[in-house]
Amino acid sequence: MTSIDQRLTQGTATPAELQTLERYNAIIAADLARRGLGAPRDGALSPLRMIGNRLKAKSSLFDRLLRGKPALVIPAPLSFSHPWYSVVESNTPQEVLRPEEWKPSFIQRAEGAPEQVLIHQTPWDIVERIGSEELIVTQPEWQRLGFRWRLWREILNAEHCKAFIAAWHDTSLQRITTEAQLRAEGLHFARKWRDELQAALQLDDDEDSLLDMDVFDQHMHRQGREHALKELAERRERGLPALPTDEEIEVRASEEAASRLRDDWFIEDGRIYHRTWRIQRIAPAALGTEHYLGI
Repeated sequence: MTSIDQRLTQGTATPAELQTLERYNAIIAADLARRGLGAPRDGALSPLRMIGNRLKAKSSLFDRLLRGKPALVIPAPLSFSHPWYSVVESNTPQEVLRPEEWKPSFIQRAEGAPEQVLIHQTPWDIVERIGSEELIVTQPEWQRLGFRWRLWREILNAEHCKAFIAAWHDTSLQRITTEAQLRAEGLHFARKWRDELQAALQLDDDEDSLLDMDVFDQHMHRQGREHALKELAERRERGLPALPTDEEIEVRASEEAASRLRDDWFIEDGRIYHRTWRIQRIAPAALGTEHYLGI
């Protein structure tokens, strides 16, 4: 257990932690009542233990309460299984991974049920389709409180989006934003490919005297070493020189650069751009006391 759970279990918790625990249990109990779940039968697992987080250090709600923030009137939507408080409380756009149409084959959709889209592994109801890349979405319980969100796709400069292409060729760069930097990244990995084959060639020629294994293992992981040895053998079988030619390096560099663009990235006028999905609360305009529990 973590230190806070140890303190709660051993009776050494601070007054603030004990007060937070009391509020946490009251909020979970209120949520159970809202869902219409009754008291447990004798010997049954308590709903408090099923719905609440046994390890308070891992509970987003407990942490929120401990930091003096109130609980939402109903649980926040989930983002990768974690409460997504900011999507409810903030009205600024937030980047999300590409959403997917949600059509579960194992569920018989009720007649008249809304279409759904999967955002960060959570189904959202589609209220309106504005275009192929813009939707109005909501969560069922939050919709009853008047909540709606805009989900749309827009093009952002690589300098300004949350997603990024890492720059391994130059660690002083936080991200790759230009075509020239991308070419340098591709060339970096093409040369690394050649160096790995060079190291494998030396090991293959004189395994005992040409290379110290400790140094070699620091330079190349075992899987990479085995791959390089296999590729070296294949090059010999095809009649190619052991090491790549300058022309091969150029081709490999272009392939490495292209592989980093993927579907959502593109280059225009030497700059790199990303087709980014974003979500933003559009209703209500602001949250009030009615959106929080008075516990």
